[in-house]
Amino acid sequence: MTADYTALEARVSDLEHQVRHLLPAKIDGVSYGVSLVHADTQAIRAGLDEVRADQARQGTQLQRLDARLDHQGQRLDRMAARQDRTDGRLDGIDGRLDGIDGRLDGIDGRLDGIDGRLDGIDGRLDGIDGRLDRTDGRLDGIDGRLDGIDGRLDGIDGRLDGIDGRLDRHGELLEEILHRLPEPPA
Repeated sequence: MTADYTALEARVSDLEHQVRHLLPAKIDGVSYGVSLVHADTQAIRAGLDEVRADQARQGTQLQRLDARLDHQGQRLDRMAARQDRTDGRLDGIDGRLDGIDGRLDGIDGRLDGIDGRLDGIDGRLDGIDGRLDRTDGRLDGIDGRLDGIDGRLDGIDGRLDGIDGRLDRHGELLEEILHRLPEPPA
């Protein structure tokens, strides 16, 4: 019977190790681990009841084990409550993330609308740019025509300079002729 007791104590020590070291490392697995440990605890308690009947003289040792199991059960209950609070917080975070996703969807929709408007503006700007190109072409044509007119006006100015020169020579000749003419009788 001592071997059974030693095996039982080793099992309890192993469970205590799992509760202290492995359970906190796996928050997602706490609920599953709690149920396994709880089932093991129930099985151990059932085994302890049989051992109590067979091993009455080891009562103090069994009481110590029972107290440890009660303590572990209380710890498991606290951990389960803590897991429930953590699950509640995670649910709250999930809800907030859903809200953020919804807001991001709204922003994406607004950005799509802005992109559409910008595409429309780009199209209008392309149209204006085309009109300005046509206007530039027309202005280039007018500028060319003005260059032609300037050339013709330069030619006219040259001809007028020539006419002015000729008139100046004619005026000088008339003056010479007038000087040469006798004075009219008085």
